Amino acid sequence: MFLKILALGGAALALAPAAGAASVIRSEQTTAQFQQVFDSYFTKPGKHLVTLDAYRTGAGMRYVYYGVEEDHPGFQALAELDAAAFQKAFDTAAKSGLGLVDVSVTGTPSGPLFAGIWEAGAATGSRGSLTQGELNTWQVEAPAAGNMPIDLECYGANDDRRYAVIWKHDPAAGDWKMEYGLSRKAFQDRFNLHVEEGYRLVQVDVCSDGDAPRYGGIFVRTDGRNWFSKGDLTSAELLKTESDADKQGYRLLSVSGYLSGQESRFSAVWSQ
Repeated sequence: MFLKILALGGAALALAPAAGAASVIRSEQTTAQFQQVFDSYFTKPGKHLVTLDAYRTGAGMRYVYYGVEEDHPGFQALAELDAAAFQKAFDTAAKSGLGLVDVSVTGTPSGPLFAGIWEAGAATGSRGSLTQGELNTWQVEAPAAGNMPIDLECYGANDDRRYAVIWKHDPAAGDWKMEYGLSRKAFQDRFNLHVEEGYRLVQVDVCSDGDAPRYGGIFVRTDGRNWFSKGDLTSAELLKTESDADKQGYRLLSVSGYLSGQESRFSAVWSQ
C-alpha cells in the first residue's frame, strides 16, 4: 500500500452489489462482460458511469469501472477504438455538446486503443500522444492559461511512453500538481511530499506495457474533506475497499488497472 490510508470498517464483500445499491464497481472484466453490464445497467435512467480504465493482459483486454445511481445530464461511453475512430467519435460528440471527461488508452501491438466517457455540457480540452517533454511543457503553461487537469493517462513502454491529458478551464480552481511516469518508490516519495504540502490526490494513473508499472496522478489543494487512496490492490481488495468506503459515505474518484508481473492490480482514490 503506497498511498495515504484511512482505516475502514471490515464489512464482508459481495462481488455484485446488492439490489438498490448506490454504486457499482467491476474489475477484471472482459470486453463482453463490460458491454453486458453497460447495456443492462448504465443505459437505464439515473445510472451514471463515472470512470473506466482498460488494460491489456495475456488473455486479452480487461476493464475496471465504477458508476453510481444519480441524476446526470447524459453521457456516452465508447471503448476499443483506434486513433482515427476515437478522433471521429470525439468530433461527433463535440458537435452534440458532449465533452470528454475520462480517457483510457491501452498500448497494443497494432497501435493504441482508446476508451472514453463523454458528458453533456462538459467544457473540456484534451490532448493525446504527448511525449513526456510535451506533457512537461503543457504542465508549465497550463496554470497561466487558467487550465486544470482532470484526467491523466499514460500508455506505451519506457522506450516510447505517451500521455493523454484532459483539462477544464477554471482560473479559480486553485493550486494543483501533476506527477507521471514514476516508479512506485518515486511516486510514493512525491505523494508523501505533496500531502505534507497540503495537497490531496484526486486522480491516479498507473500503466504498464511489458515493463514495470509507472505511476502518476493529479493533486489539488486540500479543502478539509476526508479522503483516502490505496495502491497495488488485488481485485478482491479493491472490491472490498469500495464496499466499505461506500457504506461510510465515500465516493470513488478514480481507479486505474494494470499488470504487475502477470497479475492484475488496481490503484484508486476515494473522497467524501
